[in-house]
Amino acid sequence: KSAEKFKLTPVSVLNFLEGTRFTKEKQEKQKSPYRRLLKPKSGGAAMVVDSLKDHLDSILDVTIAYKQRTPTFFEFLCGHKPEIFFTIDQIPVPAEISANSISSAKATQHWIADRWQNKDNLLSELLGR
Repeated sequence: KSAEKFKLTPVSVLNFLEGTRFTKEKQEKQKSPYRRLLKPKSGGAAMVVDSLKDHLDSILDVTIAYKQRTPTFFEFLCGHKPEIFFTIDQIPVPAEISANSISSAKATQHWIADRWQNKDNLLSELLGR
């Protein structure tokens, strides 16, 4: 219902599917099947796609990775400039995830799982195994 108001207004929706910053401890706690990612939380993304399906042009899949460790906020404030890998993929909204509500939620979860596996593979290539 909250996304309904955006049908008449141009918007960009940001959804951070991991829900938090990656740490090895969080990865182990949630038993993530990915080497470099936490499990995605796809429920919110499925809701947005379902609510705005006729109004979404594309999805931007953004990946940010630090060559060494992730700097702290304080290090950013102090001008620390880490080496960053940054990729953006613009993807047309797949027909299977903009279908009816019941099937699109499951299709969105499967689509995100596939994207996540690709993202995990990309990170392993960029950062080394």
